[in-house]
Amino acid sequence: MSTWQTDKRSYTAGYFELQIDGHATSAYLKSVDGGYVRTSLVDEPIGPENLHIKHTSTVDIEPFTLDFGLSGANDVLKWIQGSWRKSWSRRNGQITHADFDLCKTFEHEFYDALITETAFPALDGSSKETAYVKIKIQPEKVISKKASGGQIQSKMGAKQKLWMCSGFRLNIDGLDEAKYTNKIESFTIKQGVKKLYTGADRFPQIEPTKIEFPNLVGTIALEYADKQLDWYDRYVS
Repeated sequence: MSTWQTDKRSYTAGYFELQIDGHATSAYLKSVDGGYVRTSLVDEPIGPENLHIKHTSTVDIEPFTLDFGLSGANDVLKWIQGSWRKSWSRRNGQITHADFDLCKTFEHEFYDALITETAFPALDGSSKETAYVKIKIQPEKVISKKASGGQIQSKMGAKQKLWMCSGFRLNIDGLDEAKYTNKIESFTIKQGVKKLYTGADRFPQIEPTKIEFPNLVGTIALEYADKQLDWYDRYVS
């Protein structure tokens, strides 16, 4: 009996390195998803028989979805801040996948990208969970390829210990007791984009449109809610 063996190693992704405009950020990336090309399929029947021709039409790029910790994420946070202030900037970058030995396995380049969503986790004063921010990045062009070897260079450090879901404080002008808020539901800021198919290009150009800020939903003990209740009464009266 012969045993079939191979020297090929299966693909594993234990760490991710994010580079923005050639600069490697030291933010810890918990997970990476998306960033691949998807095509629309056209199914055309032929004649009276049950024959069909399938072919592609337009193509699109699904957004990257990144979960990251705040420690070392200054480049990403400045990018987010600019988007919220309508000072949009298109960024080029690369996400490098590495195994648990920090050896590069896969590289995913993106070009002319905009941030389309920023989601914050649910915050709870009694929680012991680690907090991560989730963003979606919509590029105009992507290139994926197998890594040529070597190790990722950014300082990974501890995964994420500087921000917990229990570490927050809500401040509202004129409502000093708002700092006693003990829970805030998860919320997402969305940046709209319009995809334009022009000329002979198969991939669409993206342009920013309106930005949507959600309502905040929180919980505060009744003992500290006097000014909030007064605000509510004056608003609805």
